[in-house]
Amino acid sequence: MTISDKSNVSDAFSAWGKLLGAKYARNSEEAISEYSASLIPESASNCGVVLPKTFSELQEVLSIATKNKVSLYPISCGKNWGYGASCPVQEGNVILDLSRMNQILEYDETLGYVVVEPGVTPEQLYNYLEDHGGKFIIDTIGGPSDSSLLGNILERGYGLGNLGDHFLHSSGIEALLADGTHYSRVNKGGASSKFANIYKWGVGPYLDGIFTQSNFGVVTKLAIWLATKPESYGIVIIKAEEERQLSGIIESIRALKLNGVIPQLLHLYNDVRILSSLQQFPSSQTDKKPLSEEVKAKLRKRHGISLWNGVTAISGTKQEVRLRAKMIKKSLRGKAQVQYVSGTLIDFLIKHTWLVRFIGLSSVATKVKSLQIFKGIPSYTGIKSVYWRSKNPLPDMNDKPQPQFDNCGTIWCSPLTPMIAKDCFEVIRITRDICESHGFEFNTAMNFISSRAINFINAISFDKSNALETQNALNCYNELNEILLKKGYVSYRSSTIGMQYVIDDSPYWDVCKKIKIALDPNGIIAPGRYEK
Repeated sequence: MTISDKSNVSDAFSAWGKLLGAKYARNSEEAISEYSASLIPESASNCGVVLPKTFSELQEVLSIATKNKVSLYPISCGKNWGYGASCPVQEGNVILDLSRMNQILEYDETLGYVVVEPGVTPEQLYNYLEDHGGKFIIDTIGGPSDSSLLGNILERGYGLGNLGDHFLHSSGIEALLADGTHYSRVNKGGASSKFANIYKWGVGPYLDGIFTQSNFGVVTKLAIWLATKPESYGIVIIKAEEERQLSGIIESIRALKLNGVIPQLLHLYNDVRILSSLQQFPSSQTDKKPLSEEVKAKLRKRHGISLWNGVTAISGTKQEVRLRAKMIKKSLRGKAQVQYVSGTLIDFLIKHTWLVRFIGLSSVATKVKSLQIFKGIPSYTGIKSVYWRSKNPLPDMNDKPQPQFDNCGTIWCSPLTPMIAKDCFEVIRITRDICESHGFEFNTAMNFISSRAINFINAISFDKSNALETQNALNCYNELNEILLKKGYVSYRSSTIGMQYVIDDSPYWDVCKKIKIALDPNGIIAPGRYEK
């Protein structure tokens, strides 16, 4: 253990049990096992879990932790699958599960924002907005519909729509420090409340950002800015049969994004990433790992996908959507196949799913329901990919499966690159060579997250019931991070076992250490998380 002594933990759970009830303060072997399950190759265990419901309960939970010098590891819903799920960075933590704090505290239908607690999910907010007139939509993510909106924002994640940079389109963070201090830009008299949720920067030094990708406090609520439901929308599908085509695609997309033609995120998936969302590893066809080029070619033909497959949503007025689609097609002419699918057609197909196979949309998803994600409707279908090498049968996504209990193994390595073809080809070469040398398919998504930067999400998928394959995955992950880091390609976020690859000896992390000591001198909150 790092901070928490066993006797201290016992005393703390005794106090938490009196506060929350035994159901919500559990340190049984069953609870420890439940919150220790993850998809990554190895993870730190915990000492149990506490689940406060209210702000006052959370304050008291922190007070008890501080009094007993027991470290807490906050999670919102624990669905951070390829980065560690609910698991802490270090041993000896009690999981602070905030999923019961799931209130939508405020909705402003004039200015278009909601204020949410940590446990509010995309599905919950979508239903809430529909029940309140459907004027606004949320910016959906590729993750599960019962994940945490706040958790995604605090990891600086992103989505599929116009407001794809989720932290940029949020405001008014409130948090509790380890000593119980309530951090908020709203003063006791409420004088700043009129702008806290609509003006991100406030006045004076900007501090909200220190609560993202950090362990400085426990965020209790924030405001999420919403997108107006568009008059019209559609999706653009890009296909490339040869890898050399990526050069022209990247150059064109950069120009389109710099000129504001594609404000949304654009995703470019390789064949294995798409295949893993359509089926599991074809063990009935081959036992060779990684898959041979011959087998991948056959699977591409069967599913009607290409070597590289891109997709982006476009929305606005009917005229804007038609113009954007036309400009994208023109820019990519001769460089890739481009197909525009209107929202009208998508809506029709949702009602007539049997037609999907006739218009070549299998490269987007096996079920038309997944197309609804581009309309701001959350979906669980994206989670299929983590079952790629699991020996367990693929469950019904409508049942919201829990892959951490199905021997699914997946860990993500997420390097950033400039939106320059040369850098992208370098990352592709490094990732493919290292993954294949350890027995894994090159499985990646290129996310065009701004006008100048690309984020690769490289997935190392493995069968967690296979000890050798699991160890190979860990070795692959470590080597991949080490080599990419040496080349200057740092990950935009880290798994719980990869903090050493994002933290260095720069003055930046020295300053972060000083802030940690000032705000949490006893190391109560998430020791080791984004911490030198």
